[in-house]
Amino acid sequence: MSSRRTASPPTRFRRWIGVDYSGAATADTRLPGLQVAVLEAGDESPRIVRPGEGAGDGGPGSGRPRNWTRRELAAWLQEQLAEPVPTIVGIDHALGHPRPVLEAAGHRTWDAWLDAAAADWPADRPDVRVADLRRAGAPVGEASLLRRTDAATAGAKPVFLFDVQGSVATSTHAGLAWIHRIRRAIPPPRLHLWPFDGWLPPTGTSVIAEAFPSLLRRRWPREGRGVDAHDAWCTAAWLGQIDAIGAMDHHLAPPLPPAVAEDARLEGWILGVH
Repeated sequence: MSSRRTASPPTRFRRWIGVDYSGAATADTRLPGLQVAVLEAGDESPRIVRPGEGAGDGGPGSGRPRNWTRRELAAWLQEQLAEPVPTIVGIDHALGHPRPVLEAAGHRTWDAWLDAAAADWPADRPDVRVADLRRAGAPVGEASLLRRTDAATAGAKPVFLFDVQGSVATSTHAGLAWIHRIRRAIPPPRLHLWPFDGWLPPTGTSVIAEAFPSLLRRRWPREGRGVDAHDAWCTAAWLGQIDAIGAMDHHLAPPLPPAVAEDARLEGWILGVH
């Protein structure tokens, strides 16, 4: 009997990052709910990354803060995505609004909408909270309005449903200005915002995609991780897992009906939802 091993399929990426996001407080507040996990090629499992650590660092160093700010995280993500290492980031806030909202505002492309969203929701400014922007009249849609991907995902909540447990609304509107900054710093084709830039990114390109840790967190034991750290860890682990078995392209190009796929190119889609 031959002892030759079957070669593993090549992976699309070499680094897999999971981000559990938080829209609490301000852009410069250290938030325990803001957690990052990184899996790199050759690693057995993801590790939780703290501020001041590089993706390739072996572990936390003394004197480093334990929790991230959104400003620090955006700068760190931009550094990782600018490196010549194909990387995918799964982040757990929405990257778009429902199509009727975009169309009512006259936005024909996602980039045009993102420009407006970053201006309407400038949560990257110092000392600004999402609640402050809401009180100041930042535009919102109907709280019950779902994107196509929300309707297809058990447990997903509308992007305008604020002030309820498990809501994605605050984290979404805290994060959009940072996505806008990263988009402007690393434009396509160097960085692919999925699925707005197309379903299948070019080989070797890094990607930011929307993730939904609620679909993943029960697949692995927590092993002492906090809830938010575990969500980030599971996102990174799942991204690496589907890539390792050659299933990444299937998830990046899900078999959606044409009308749904067309809407998703404007609204966004949750990676892993078919």
